[in-house]
Amino acid sequence: MSIENENGNFAKPMLGAVASDMKDNKIMLLEEDLWCVHKYLDDLELPRVDKDRKEYSIVGRIKRLEERYLKQVSDLETMYLSGNCT
Repeated sequence: MSIENENGNFAKPMLGAVASDMKDNKIMLLEEDLWCVHKYLDDLELPRVDKDRKEYSIVGRIKRLEERYLKQVSDLETMYLSGNCT
């Protein structure tokens, strides 16, 4: 979108500065999202590192959460099928 100045000429918009600010803002939002996901997984007591002290990625930590959930479901199914559920 161009803006007409007093002489009837159109001024070129300064998109570089705006685009840079928008890019920086997106990066900041992504960093905040990443921090929030880490904190959420921390609250669920999912480890950040494996037994060899190698750091899990976010996806790795979410996979550990999925494994935990599936184990709990399996344990409940076993209890139900064995008649140990009251």
